[in-house]
Amino acid sequence: MTPLEFINLLKPYFNNSIVKPSLAIAQACIESGFGKHSFHNNIYGIKCHKGVDCLNAKTKEYINGSYADYNLAFAVYPDISSCISDYLSILSRPRYKPVREAKDYIEACKQIKLCGYATGKLYGVNLIKLIEKYKLYELDFN
Repeated sequence: MTPLEFINLLKPYFNNSIVKPSLAIAQACIESGFGKHSFHNNIYGIKCHKGVDCLNAKTKEYINGSYADYNLAFAVYPDISSCISDYLSILSRPRYKPVREAKDYIEACKQIKLCGYATGKLYGVNLIKLIEKYKLYELDFN
């Protein structure tokens, strides 16, 4: 699947979304390598939590100022739709209110990092670059 095919696959899931479609799609692209590296349909890199099945996997995480290898429990899903539903449920939590209320994709990308969604040092910057490369910001106004 090409990057554009993956993006087009995701677009219908984010009509009337609680978060900017550009952010949601960019996160899936980064977290899964445009769908090529999704762990059991987990296109968002969602860690294990109550209410989902889980499996351990090796991952690199940016913690305490440097990247290191970890073996962590990640959520597993029967399909991408289930993963997207869980992602939106997670982002409906109070801690992500600044993400939901962001005025534009740039603010949303900064807030998703500040709210603790990901550990990557340049996570927000990389989201913005991807959104701009594929003009995903155009989806925020439909």
